[in-house]
Amino acid sequence: MKTHLSLIAAVCFIAPCYAQLRYAGSDTVEPVVDAARAAFGRSHPNFKLTINSVGSSSGLRELCTNRAFFVGSSRIIKAEETSECVKAGVTPVEVPVGLDAVVMVVSSKNSFVKDLSIDDVKRIYGPQATGKLTSWKAVQANYADLPLRAVGVGIKHGTFDFFHAAIGNGKFVRSDYKDTIHHDETAKIVAADPGAIGYVPLSVAKDFAAQLRIVPINFGEGPIEPSEETIRSGRYGALSRTTYFYVNLPALVKAGGESHEFIKDLMTNLSKYVSFANMTTLSPQQYQETAKRVGFVRTL
Repeated sequence: MKTHLSLIAAVCFIAPCYAQLRYAGSDTVEPVVDAARAAFGRSHPNFKLTINSVGSSSGLRELCTNRAFFVGSSRIIKAEETSECVKAGVTPVEVPVGLDAVVMVVSSKNSFVKDLSIDDVKRIYGPQATGKLTSWKAVQANYADLPLRAVGVGIKHGTFDFFHAAIGNGKFVRSDYKDTIHHDETAKIVAADPGAIGYVPLSVAKDFAAQLRIVPINFGEGPIEPSEETIRSGRYGALSRTTYFYVNLPALVKAGGESHEFIKDLMTNLSKYVSFANMTTLSPQQYQETAKRVGFVRTL
């Protein structure tokens, strides 16, 4: 603890402490930051936080090039990304945020897709579907003969990496895949097209509940609806995941004033903000463990 305090004093003596925070990365995790910013802003009306939801991969790149103070990621940082951070003098501090599920959605105008197996999802999105699975009738014979459109975020997003690995396709995808910039864009495209299917975080599906329908997935033991219980228990299978913050330690050391107070509030009330963002919280023990690892934030 004394080491951190001494380092802070030295840095702030040599150069002004950062007055404004910058968040970059996952738009899956962004709602947690938004919830914290809204709460903090009520008592700190002049507080400024720049948010750049560019996807997990791009956000981690900003972290490792000293352009972002802290980032959100819908996947764990890769070894090569950690290596790049270390080479740049950045020590990424990992903070597990909450549990999430990637869910399959169709338009509320689509009444025929009742559930899908994980193998159905793999076939719909895989490269072998190109030119073959162009109609819903090709997925299941009793489905409508309606053009099928597969939608989801682009390759810069951690959700892209996670989803396609989870269904067994790696990074390979059908050539007519419609990639989007943000999950909200995926939701809007699917909502407007009865033949479209997309994958989004559960929180986004809830935000568009009037326009979208979540499709239960059969992982081998019957169709499973995503819920806090099925996510926490692991019954929602390979499409459940943990989300993360990665903090730029040198920038954190330099932070002062309201920037420091915001980070302190975010870290010490993380469970509350995760709930506000419609994500599933981790166990109290996991948040306590995180507090121990980044506990110096409370005493800056």
